[in-house]
Amino acid sequence: LDVYTAAAANTADGSLGLPDRTVKPTDAGSWVAVDAAMVNVPPQSSAGIGYVVVPVTITIPADAEPGEHVAGVVASLTAEGATTGGDQSATVNLEQRVGLRVYVNVDGPVHAGLTITDVSARYHDADVLGLAIPGSAAVTYTLTNTGNTRLAVKATTTATGLFGLVKASASGGQIDELLPKASVTQT
Repeated sequence: LDVYTAAAANTADGSLGLPDRTVKPTDAGSWVAVDAAMVNVPPQSSAGIGYVVVPVTITIPADAEPGEHVAGVVASLTAEGATTGGDQSATVNLEQRVGLRVYVNVDGPVHAGLTITDVSARYHDADVLGLAIPGSAAVTYTLTNTGNTRLAVKATTTATGLFGLVKASASGGQIDELLPKASVTQT
């Protein structure tokens, strides 16, 4: 298995992800070091499961910003396969990764903050065959964590019709961990 570190980031859907090995680690990802870039794990046998202990060292710089920082240690197995057929052949690489989250809390003032920007709404008329039937609306917005601590976010949008008579609500996707300084756009 290849072993490497990475800085955690929110993906487009708001979940927590770790980039591939080609992305140079920043923030807490650069504070974490593993003692081996590659390990051989013995197979499971009648004596028990096979495992290897890989020491991890975390060195927090003196000028680190207070708050929460998230990184990961990744174990990766890449299998290479070749396909052939007629005049065509292709090499397929399948990378299977397992990530271990590393949470680092740096002492100092901690504050939560969330902004909602780039809000836009679009109404989609549902006029079908000349019949006036209710349409639908889509609301798009960007959530940005302006604080230095992770946030769990569940945004809800409410719309009303003419004179506030018809009211409808919809929720965006649940974001379990919006990282500090991260932004996610939802519709």
